[in-house]
Amino acid sequence: MIALSACLKGEVAYQCGRNRMEEAVATARWYSELFPGRYYIELQENTLPEQDVANKRLLEVASELSLPLVATNDCHYLNREDAKAHEVLLCIQTGKTMNDPNHMHFSAEEFYFKSPQEMAAAFHYAPEAIANTVRIAESCDFELDFKTYHFPQYIKPADKTLDDVLEEQAYEAQGPTGGGAGQISGPDGGAGKRLLRPAAHRA
Repeated sequence: MIALSACLKGEVAYQCGRNRMEEAVATARWYSELFPGRYYIELQENTLPEQDVANKRLLEVASELSLPLVATNDCHYLNREDAKAHEVLLCIQTGKTMNDPNHMHFSAEEFYFKSPQEMAAAFHYAPEAIANTVRIAESCDFELDFKTYHFPQYIKPADKTLDDVLEEQAYEAQGPTGGGAGQISGPDGGAGKRLLRPAAHRA
């Protein structure tokens, strides 16, 4: 098992970002002892000012403890131009609109799948971090199986079918007016009829 110190929300980076360097060193030392020879201090380059501050201090932690570096990039979408679509998706997920000044959004457009050339340029000051990224990737032996389905095993009550259970839970979730959890709304109501339509199509 290989462990990385994680992004800005990771324990060590979080402490570095708040200049709690003694804690950061102690935390990194603890993880390095837990994963001897397999713990890396993670650097990211995403144009965020707080990332720049954390990176400088993470380099200090790595130097003090003689820990290896690794270069990564948070990938939330495939290409840089997908940033706006990702912002729209966040609005959908959080029930906001793009016109809401408080809607959730990322403050940079760097969270995409970067090319090796882009990563090498971003981490020109730490080529060993790029080398370690490649080394870690090469040490991983994992292949995705696209031919076998892996579904969770759901144990249903013995006296009910899966369709019965789905229907009951759907009515419970919609509530009495179809707007939330609460009393069961039967199939005669408007929301109940809408629930039954996809069930009928499924059958």
